[in-house]
Amino acid sequence: MTGVILLNEMQLAMGTIIEAVGRAGGHGLLRSSSAPQLTDDAVVSCLAHADRTADELELLIDVGIYACGMLSAVELIDDLIEAGVAHRGVVVASDVGPDPDVRTGVESGATGGAMLLAGDDARPGFTGFHFTSFPDDANPLECAEEACTEFAGLSGFELEDVDLLVAHGSVPAFPGRLAERLGIGHDRVAALTKSLDRAHTAAPALAIEPFVRGDELSDGNVLFVSVGAGNSVAAATYQHR
Repeated sequence: MTGVILLNEMQLAMGTIIEAVGRAGGHGLLRSSSAPQLTDDAVVSCLAHADRTADELELLIDVGIYACGMLSAVELIDDLIEAGVAHRGVVVASDVGPDPDVRTGVESGATGGAMLLAGDDARPGFTGFHFTSFPDDANPLECAEEACTEFAGLSGFELEDVDLLVAHGSVPAFPGRLAERLGIGHDRVAALTKSLDRAHTAAPALAIEPFVRGDELSDGNVLFVSVGAGNSVAAATYQHR
């Protein structure tokens, strides 16, 4: 199964931009911080970075409750913003590891990440989405490479011209290894810091967070890639300026 959504010139009149990203947790946070607490903290952090209040939110998708990947939720909010149903929404996810031993203080690496999205008529924002799935026994890196190559061909962009790769999967060192396969330099990979390296569902938000917070995104393409259960691959392109 495969699907691609491309935005035409008329649709680009209202882009969906990343207004802010928030995070919670990391190594050093014990399991007593539950998934709901992490998602709450991440949303609060996200709104604070954007100088927004909860009353300004029209949509909130908790990926854990919605049972989809973060990029799937982003695509849904993008559709609703494009349709004029809403102007601002947040996608949030959390990852909670095994219970720590409270006697030894072993860390769980619990993390949460939230992405605040808003309509903007002056910037492109998310310009395309691609979803596809592969057999369960396939190699996740090969699946991601094939999906990205197909996405680039359908969307008309060159993979080597990607300014920033934001990728996550179950394979160790996944972002860097995928970058090598796609011809993207390691200096253009948004890698998770060690304190957040156990994140999975929240990884897209956590990886892009320092670039959004530091206003370091250029006008080039950001390529998001996520490989989930059953070798389902989600990808999206984003232009911040």
